[in-house]
Amino acid sequence: MDSAKLGRALALSCVVVLWAFQGVAAETMGKEVQGNPGTIEIECNISGLELHFCPQERYQKKETKVFFGLIKSEKRLCSEGEISLGETPVKPVPMPPGKYVLLVPQGYRWEHDGPIEIDIEAGKRKYFLLKLFNNRADRTDEDHGGGGGGGGGGAGGSPGR
Repeated sequence: MDSAKLGRALALSCVVVLWAFQGVAAETMGKEVQGNPGTIEIECNISGLELHFCPQERYQKKETKVFFGLIKSEKRLCSEGEISLGETPVKPVPMPPGKYVLLVPQGYRWEHDGPIEIDIEAGKRKYFLLKLFNNRADRTDEDHGGGGGGGGGGAGGSPGR
């Protein structure tokens, strides 16, 4: 009889120990993902612009139709809160691992078509070089692009020769 009780007690204690170990292991894995963020650093050709991230699952494309449905335009926006990265140049910012879309500030466009998708990996540093262009009609001193100069005059002959 004593050996049967001892066997049940031993089996019960093994179950309790294994259950506790699984809980500690799961908690450690969760902390590892949260406690080991990746970092993002962004250089941009225009300084002083506020940049934001949107988690890819919240990024939506909305289509608007104008002029009896003949003209269509797309507007891309974040369905919930945006994550502020700060002003350009963005120093290394810790971010949870995942896929994000870098939102281009209003009045500017990226050098390529489509969204800027960035994948942040745990414990890794991501560097991104962002080249923006001003697409405003009222270009002011904020446009830091190179400008063309006027041409020089040509020399002509004298009229009587």
